[in-house]
Amino acid sequence: MFAVIMYDIPSDEEGTKRRTKVHNLLLKYGYHVQNSAFELTVDYSKLLILTHEISKIIDNEVDSVRLYKLGAKRTSENVVLIGKREYVETSDNMIEI
Repeated sequence: MFAVIMYDIPSDEEGTKRRTKVHNLLLKYGYHVQNSAFELTVDYSKLLILTHEISKIIDNEVDSVRLYKLGAKRTSENVVLIGKREYVETSDNMIEI
């Protein structure tokens, strides 16, 4: 499943610690494409694990995480790029982010 996940976590001392933990966790699952945005290609079970891990890190009173499920895979139909493009080489091919 192709998904986009974004987070908004305050930049105070405690928020920065949580934000860093969320960022590092997401690096294990996908590609960092903008400041607080990641693109992921994961199966359903990994997505459940990821959301559970995030819920253990964030403060539900002040932090916000949004997950958008965009289909089976990343395509030019579900991702439109405008402006600067970057490329990431994966184990199976090169993707444009």
